[in-house]
Amino acid sequence: MLMATLSFYNELQITECPYTFCSLKEKIKELYILNDNQLDTCLISFKDNNSITRYIFNETQYDKVIPIIESIILKIEIVDEKRYLSLASLLYKEFDELNLTFDNKGKNKIEDIKVNSKETQVITDNIKCNLCKCEKIEGIRYFCGICQNFNLCEKCEEKFGRAHGHPLLKIRKPEFAPLYCTYKIV
Repeated sequence: MLMATLSFYNELQITECPYTFCSLKEKIKELYILNDNQLDTCLISFKDNNSITRYIFNETQYDKVIPIIESIILKIEIVDEKRYLSLASLLYKEFDELNLTFDNKGKNKIEDIKVNSKETQVITDNIKCNLCKCEKIEGIRYFCGICQNFNLCEKCEEKFGRAHGHPLLKIRKPEFAPLYCTYKIV
């Protein structure tokens, strides 16, 4: 029997692992006494091996997490509907690009499929990197969730992302950018 660890605003619960996303949401509703409106805007996330937060929005994504469920903590938080929809639309495809595998010691490994080959390099026009000042961001764009108009290119985020100190939203393709982060630096 698989066990899952749930964290709702730092209150930990260890429970039998629900085998479907719907039953996970019902378990959350039962354990934390949530109403239907709260459940509808409930974000479920976990940190992967690289300490990147991954969100789970549907059955397909949850199915990919079940093999590693015992080695992670599912974080649950209630957000307003606008933030929920914005995150859901942005992150829905990103999660689907993940490969969940195990290394030879039986530990879970989460690896991103490489989308930055020369042929598939994404270019974000009209958005400048705030550090290197490049005119076009090539590859993944990082947008600060706190600062207004703060963007980093992939290279600068690798070197200086943690030093910024604020959460950075990873945007793989411009069309997946939520409306609130489409500011252009003039």
